[in-house]
Amino acid sequence: MLRPLFAFLSLFACVTPVAAASASTALVAFDQKTDLDTLKDTTKVPGQRIVAARSLVTSMGVKIADEFIDLGPKATTPPDLRSQLAKMLSEMKDGGVDKKLVAGLKENSTVARLFFLRSTKHVTDAKLAKEICEKCIAFTADKDDDLRSASVDILIEREYADAVPALEKMLKKEGDFVTIGTLLPGLTKMYAKDPKGAATWEARLKEYTTHDVTAYRNAALDELAKIGKPEFLDVLGAALKNKDWSTRLSAVMALEKLHHKNAIPLIIAAMKNEIGRPLEECAGALERMTGTPLGLDVARWEQWWANKGGEFELADKGDRPNTKSQVAKKPFYADTTVEFLGIPITSKRVIFVVDISGSMQELARGILKNDTDMGEATMTRLDVVKRELNATIDKLLPETMFNVVVFNDQVFSWLNAGMAKMGKKTRDDAKQYVATRDAAGGTNIYDSLKKAFEDPDCDTIYFMSDGQPTYGEETDPNVIREHVAKWNATRHIKIHTVAVGEQLDLLKAISMDAGGEHVEYK
Repeated sequence: MLRPLFAFLSLFACVTPVAAASASTALVAFDQKTDLDTLKDTTKVPGQRIVAARSLVTSMGVKIADEFIDLGPKATTPPDLRSQLAKMLSEMKDGGVDKKLVAGLKENSTVARLFFLRSTKHVTDAKLAKEICEKCIAFTADKDDDLRSASVDILIEREYADAVPALEKMLKKEGDFVTIGTLLPGLTKMYAKDPKGAATWEARLKEYTTHDVTAYRNAALDELAKIGKPEFLDVLGAALKNKDWSTRLSAVMALEKLHHKNAIPLIIAAMKNEIGRPLEECAGALERMTGTPLGLDVARWEQWWANKGGEFELADKGDRPNTKSQVAKKPFYADTTVEFLGIPITSKRVIFVVDISGSMQELARGILKNDTDMGEATMTRLDVVKRELNATIDKLLPETMFNVVVFNDQVFSWLNAGMAKMGKKTRDDAKQYVATRDAAGGTNIYDSLKKAFEDPDCDTIYFMSDGQPTYGEETDPNVIREHVAKWNATRHIKIHTVAVGEQLDLLKAISMDAGGEHVEYK
């Protein structure tokens, strides 16, 4: 019975090295074909296609570049797959590939131009780099916000001096707050190399602090604070009286960053007319600057300044006194009985962004479910979040404005635009909306945050998810974090995050960047 088996095995023992190598090559080629088929298969989810693309880079290297270059710009390619293909092409750092990528910038479609722009991130050849920058200068006049913003990023990152006139021209008519938030810091960086130009630019920044567009005012205040000259104190202080709450908030942050003793009475005076988050930011700035924990009590701050202001000296920036809130490494909060999943709510302009993906059907563990309170063994994660969110809505103060955004692979909103002021009808409508949501689909973190940022009145976001990003315009956690930070450069929205079921480093990073709090339920 064993003789046929030995004969069969001997066939393999007699295989020559060349034959063995051929068999191995055939196996690799088969794997490559499988990956290539998966990459091109539009019925596969983007995540599967991205994994296949990475496998092809590992096995084929730059030989797969042409397939990526063909697939990436197509309108039918999902945005998250397109983003990853651009990233993989940029990381090849191959001269021949780089030439093809730069040539792609001549394409007519915006999708293609953006794809190739993002693919040229690591091009170092001087001739090609100049060609990229010249194309970017042309794109600064494009109608598409994303293309203009990406072009500005590249010109500033490459410090292309010839781009200054084009960037200056953009300043006269730019309306996209993300691009504005990149333009002003970029020009500050470029003008810093020229003392005469820097002085002229500083004067213009002062003018921008009274601009009609909020993003210009807020970005200019931040830039003046970074430059850090005491003579800017009056300009920053004047912005504390702006009618727009976000500009007043930017002025408080700028005054703290300026780190000048005479900013203290200006902030104390501003507290008298603030509520909600702007009031908290005033108190937090004062505590961090003085090391004195007097909270929201304006009268005590005024008395403190009257008694000690004359002799008080700020500590060096690197050696500031601690306050209780700093020791705990948490944001400053006023006293409140309202919270969402353990994070206090004192803002009067709030958007709740909640995950309703398929994984939210999983049973909730005790620490999230609060067994002593409910004790229902069949409660899902979504059941608990619905319960907690509706309990929060019940407790929101009458003057609070709010909205609810939910997401799976798509994004849905209770109100299509704006926020509702708390009242019996809005409370009941919002709770009914939350109660009727079902768990299904993937996890679109990027687009749900983008939806929240569309509301100009929002100053605080409470974001809850139980999974990694799998759907949306972007799924790369590093790209999502980078983009959210850019959106927030002139908005200063505080983002609190809640991770359920696992440690989600992306949520923790987003909250840290935005000065919020992060909690985990496992």
